[in-house]
Amino acid sequence: MAEPLPKTLRQRIVDAYERGDSGYETVTEKFRVSVSSVRRLVTLYRERGHLEPDKKAGGTRSNISLQLEAILAQYPDANAVELTAAYHRGRRGKDRRHVSSIKRAMYRGGHVVKKRLRPLGQLRPDVAVKRDAFLRRMHRPKDSSSSTSLDSIRR
Repeated sequence: MAEPLPKTLRQRIVDAYERGDSGYETVTEKFRVSVSSVRRLVTLYRERGHLEPDKKAGGTRSNISLQLEAILAQYPDANAVELTAAYHRGRRGKDRRHVSSIKRAMYRGGHVVKKRLRPLGQLRPDVAVKRDAFLRRMHRPKDSSSSTSLDSIRR
């Protein structure tokens, strides 16, 4: 979307037309803007009394966002894939949305998007074995005879 014309240029365009020395086409050629822009600015000035540009509109809210609010109320701790699955229940074909669309709607709604329950590395068998071994070592009772002191290691 194009940015609005600067306020000073808007005022100069309207002033040139309001002076009456020239018509729309002459003002268009002088300021290098379209005829419709000159007409719109003159109309705005006459109706409102100022030439402040309108705020940019945010568009219409996605219907996904409205439905996601209800799903989030049911599943507040769900990740993106689980939310997508909940959204797809009872929907077929074109009514379904990709997980990226669900994530985008979540971001726009100000929600934190969980991608997965745990990192994929934790699901690998070799990592699971190492994690279990580590947890067994951490929970093993300390035995004074098997522990080595730092002094014996340094020698």
